[in-house]
Amino acid sequence: MPSRPFLFISLALLLGLGAYFVLKEDTQSLPDSTYKFRVENIDMIQQIRLTHPSGAQVKLKRHEDHWLLDSGRRVRENAMENLMRAIKNVELKFIPVQAARPGMLSDLRRQGVMVEIFGADEEELMAYQVGGATPDERGTYMMRKGSDTPVVTTMPGWEGSLRIRYWMPEMDWFDRSIFRTRQEDIDRVQLLYHDRPAASFVLLREEDRFIAAKLGANRDESFRVQRAAIERYLIGFQSVGAEAALSQGDFQGAMSDYPPYATIELETRIEKYAYSIYRLPLEATARGSIQRYYFINAEGDIYLVQDALVKEIFLSYDFFSDHRDEAG
Repeated sequence: MPSRPFLFISLALLLGLGAYFVLKEDTQSLPDSTYKFRVENIDMIQQIRLTHPSGAQVKLKRHEDHWLLDSGRRVRENAMENLMRAIKNVELKFIPVQAARPGMLSDLRRQGVMVEIFGADEEELMAYQVGGATPDERGTYMMRKGSDTPVVTTMPGWEGSLRIRYWMPEMDWFDRSIFRTRQEDIDRVQLLYHDRPAASFVLLREEDRFIAAKLGANRDESFRVQRAAIERYLIGFQSVGAEAALSQGDFQGAMSDYPPYATIELETRIEKYAYSIYRLPLEATARGSIQRYYFINAEGDIYLVQDALVKEIFLSYDFFSDHRDEAG
């Protein structure tokens, strides 16, 4: 007579095989498109529309070598890379048993984000809903558009919900670059310090050189700046990123009653930047104090920026005066 452990193991194997064949039969009865989600060639993708159950929507559109939001704002590269990696690599993990489907459908109705992916001429390449995570948080509920069969998906090399890659409030998609320039493209920099106007200055390109002046000074009072000093200064504008993009509510009440610390304008051959800058109180940490700023552009977008990233651009008129190019 077989031992009790052997009987238990045999019974478990039979139940497992039974579940496998039921799963296989269910899979074979489904249209092939029901459980395929990936877009292999992401270079074909031109637009992506993400719709939350609340009706909130984020529209992303490819533009040359980057992506734009519907508002025209540039999309944060890291956010786009995470989304594209999911779109290209998402795969079926398993099809749940029938008894589990009502709960999954309820989850998708409650928090499922509709993902619609388009190619050229608005051709729909793929569309599906992305819901929450499985109880063990190793899979994500998804369902193809037009289907009533939810499945569990995953992505190789990733454990956890994929939903965070697909859905964020629009503000969290914003590119956080304060400045994105090439040194050779910069034509003008103007920095006005509201609390010490005498330190304010303007730099202007004249052919292959830069001249500096106090704000309001006439051309006769301008002087040429040494090339090395200008290059050392302008390199600080190449790539400056914010710590976070903030809402108006973060600013109102915190700094709105104070005058700005400075106003900066930067003109390149391609675009213009202009920010009102508010200096926050020093923040004490275990490793010392941190200085931060609010950078607010003309559209009212607010960025939180650490002093370590921008301190090199907060020079004064005296710096350039000390580096006059006497040969010019």
